[in-house]
Amino acid sequence: MKNDTILINTDWVLNRALISISIKTGLSEAAAKYLASSEINLVGIDGPSIDPAIDHDFNFIEFLVLMTFQ
Repeated sequence: MKNDTILINTDWVLNRALISISIKTGLSEAAAKYLASSEINLVGIDGPSIDPAIDHDFNFIEFLVLMTFQ
């Protein structure tokens, strides 16, 4: 997976009228650690944010940036 691009399809757009913008899809800290250790090139998601709405203490993008420059 090194240098690969990961695109995550959650079909969020199909349900956006039914789902509050505050309930967004996202990746967990465990998923972030896995992707960072895999040395991926890019992560994309078809939702408003890659950060999970249920975890206010975890920021996926900040985590990946910190892992990149370690």
